[in-house]
Parts: sequence; structure tokens; C-alpha cells
Amino acid sequence: MEVDCLGPLGNGFDFEGFDNVILTGGGTGVFPINFAYETLTAAGKNVTVCEGFRNASQVILNQPSYILTTDSGDTGIKGTVIAGLDTIAIYDPSKTLICCVGPIPMMKAVSAWASEKNMKCLVSMEQRMACGVGICLCCTVKVKDEGPDGFKNVRCCKDGPVFDSREVVW
Repeated sequence: MEVDCLGPLGNGFDFEGFDNVILTGGGTGVFPINFAYETLTAAGKNVTVCEGFRNASQVILNQPSYILTTDSGDTGIKGTVIAGLDTIAIYDPSKTLICCVGPIPMMKAVSAWASEKNMKCLVSMEQRMACGVGICLCCTVKVKDEGPDGFKNVRCCKDGPVFDSREVVW
């Protein structure tokens, strides 16, 4: 059997220059977060993972070292990922990077949390990508711009999918 595949597309997380990395994920975002955790720990980085789910029946790929939150509170910390992030001691915000993958409301909340703490936050936008090469424009993301509208549309598949959360128009 032969499989034809196009990838990787766009850009990924850049961990250079950070001593500590906080990975946050929810929903299908836990899959890339777990891969990043394995990669970063193998490289000797100091990594904290915080995952959020609606309830215990949806928890997947959780490890004992992860901070687990559920909206229902039937396992882990009751609340959103933000409740889990609030349990982390941040010693040097300038040396700590937050990477987030998951639903838009979660990424928006994590972005605001990071901004309050003066920390850099990268988000991986989960847009539908029809062509994967930037021609169809169905995967656009609004980012801040100095133009008349205050924003511009960029292609998630080509210019992303990872963006600095401070640039995304939520």
C-alpha cells in the first residue's frame, strides 16, 4: 500500500531561549501536547503539562505528573485549565513559555492568563485546511495589524498554525 502525504505545513512551536515550558491542552489538543512533552523531556527541558477535559470519561493520555482539570470536578481539579495553571509557581516569567492547543475559548483564556503574568504564549490554531498550501484561503486567522481595520487575515496552513497569542484577534 502506498500513502501520499503533504507535510509538515506551516510552523511549529519554538522553544529556544526558554528554561521552562508549560504545555496546555484540551480536547484533541492533548495529542500534540503529549508529543511535545515527550520531545521536550527527552531533550532535558523543564516541562509542566496542564490538561483540561469536561469530565472524567473524556480524560485521555493523562500521566500522573500532569495537572488534570475537569469542568465537572469528578476527577482532578474542578474547573478549567486556568484553575490548573493557577497552581503552578512561576519563578521567572521571562524564561517561561506557554504553548497551548485546544478549543478557541480555552486558548483565549490561556492567552489572557499568560498576558497577566507577562509570559509569552504560543497557540496552535485548529482551522480547517482544505488545500494546505495557502491557495484556497479557507483557513484564515485574524491577527492584529496597523491597517485601517486593525487586523489582517493570514493563512493558518502557511503562516501558522502556531501564532504568538498576543497577535491573534480573539
